[in-house]
Amino acid sequence: MELFSKVTIGNKSYQIKTDGDTLFNCVYALGGIYDIKNCGLCDSELLSLRALKTKEDYEYLKIVCGKCGAELVFGKTKKEGIMFLRRNEQGKLDWQKSKDKKQETKQEPKTEDRIGGDDLPF
Repeated sequence: MELFSKVTIGNKSYQIKTDGDTLFNCVYALGGIYDIKNCGLCDSELLSLRALKTKEDYEYLKIVCGKCGAELVFGKTKKEGIMFLRRNEQGKLDWQKSKDKKQETKQEPKTEDRIGGDDLPF
């Protein structure tokens, strides 16, 4: 059996397909994934899904705010690998300020991205 679900993250929609031998197993495989319309810290709709894999083959799925850089990291059950949105002690979604230094500081554009390059007199 296949089950399709539509999830909206910020202003983007994603189609998710799950497989299972029963309806219960299909819904269970969806885990705690549902619509997230705004960043929990700055209320921006500029959200994107990011999937990362470390050198040690750990997999991370997170929602990242394009405005403030906040992250909402998914958890994953050990036994079935079901993804769910992490929550804090109060039961609210666990939005965190980014620890990535690249997002905290504005980066200087590359030379080839600048208008006129480095040959400007000022």
